[in-house]
Amino acid sequence: MDFASLGLDDLSKTSHKKNNKIKSLGEHIEEVKQISYVLAKNHDLLKFKEIIDILADWHDVGKLNPKWSIGNDKNPPHSALSAYLYLDNSENDPRIFYLILKHHSYLNSHDANPTPPKCREILGRYIIPAVRGAGLEINISKENLNTIIKKIYSTLQRLQEKIED
Repeated sequence: MDFASLGLDDLSKTSHKKNNKIKSLGEHIEEVKQISYVLAKNHDLLKFKEIIDILADWHDVGKLNPKWSIGNDKNPPHSALSAYLYLDNSENDPRIFYLILKHHSYLNSHDANPTPPKCREILGRYIIPAVRGAGLEINISKENLNTIIKKIYSTLQRLQEKIED
């Protein structure tokens, strides 16, 4: 994915700092993958390697927002921007969309309930502020918002079906 074409920073951006050690987002993604592979192997779950890769690749993409910086006291939320970019730029899996959206939040199946009000809430409360906060262009026409709401609704509906299986 060419994030620069979306007006975002690249994967060399510093995204994590602990004590005096800093890591780029690209390094963090690789570290998440390696740790996840070990955990998956220990639990006989390596068949999910492709999902691990997708989650690792997309979960922190919102940190490429030029307004997000490791040096800031307070940063714009990155999870919603990551989820929106995943939804808008991939053949999306609803479980992955939901895990990216909620990866710093409490997870429950109620949040995945695909009602139009819930979809409008996700769009209005999380995604639009995250996209606007990143200075990215999002077409806010009624038609486009309805398209995005339908995409969120469809994604959450597929997630709910997976939860119920």
